[in-house]
Amino acid sequence: MNSKILSTSTNAIAESVRKERDKAILFAIQSEDLEELSSLCEDPNALRQGCCCVPPLSPHKLPPLAFAAFEGRLNVCEWLVGLGASIDDQDKQLDPTCHHHFPPAPLEAAAFSGQIDVCRWLAAKGAATGSGAAAIVHAARNRNFEIFELCLEVAGPEEALYRATTQGYLAGCELAIAKGASIDCKRFDTSMLGWAVRVASVTVVQHLIASGAKLDGGLLCNTSYCAGGFVPSPDMMIHPEIAAIVLENLEFLSEPHADHALLICTAYDSVCMAQQLLRMIPIEKMERRAKSRKAKHVAAFLRSFRARNLVLENALARRSR
Repeated sequence: MNSKILSTSTNAIAESVRKERDKAILFAIQSEDLEELSSLCEDPNALRQGCCCVPPLSPHKLPPLAFAAFEGRLNVCEWLVGLGASIDDQDKQLDPTCHHHFPPAPLEAAAFSGQIDVCRWLAAKGAATGSGAAAIVHAARNRNFEIFELCLEVAGPEEALYRATTQGYLAGCELAIAKGASIDCKRFDTSMLGWAVRVASVTVVQHLIASGAKLDGGLLCNTSYCAGGFVPSPDMMIHPEIAAIVLENLEFLSEPHADHALLICTAYDSVCMAQQLLRMIPIEKMERRAKSRKAKHVAAFLRSFRARNLVLENALARRSR
């Protein structure tokens, strides 16, 4: 019993000492007291251990160098690296997608808070690809072109294109393509155009199509649900304006993809989509399919847009040719 009490007491004292040390390190970084910082970080472990939480950035405590980078204290960053601090978390180099499981690397912390000078210095010091991939997300989200351009050099053009696309950042997409990223490269078995469709970025979708990205009717489907055989509900569907852009640029629409497009169109009551669908699918074919029990969505589409006279107008236009 006494040993348990002694152990608990010892742990509480150690925790109290650690908290006081962390506060002292934070104050030394913010006041740029390099001499005090050197004495506090004599133990190499102090350079690696977290000393401060920045909740919007990460649930993990930031090590001193990452916190100095977040604060934009370039001279402190240089001093800490001189003491032996690493500019990268080695685990991230193995798997860039795992940044949520580790404290942010200094480059990611600096990109998050928009510290361009610190980002430039870290990139020049050889920040790893994984750090650049995590940092470029913040640059794209914050629409910070300078930092995005710096992080692109670290992460690579195709990683930059993927991050810019998923954030709907058109300027970043344009830069990544200009730097050599393949328009049809894939991440997680989905093309860049597919990602742009998923995040409903109209400008990025338009730019990728104009730049020559490959189009197919599968872009209209949420493949994770369609592969499982589920009938999509409106919250699983792509935005109708995006769907209309895809349809406008397609020359052929297979029956399964047409069915999915009809579902989207009817759910959103989208006139722009209806016009594109009527251009691609003969009215007579829709009328025949509407009689089938397995094509109730076709009948729903026809009912929805008969009221607008879109079907009638289209049919009259065909007959007058």
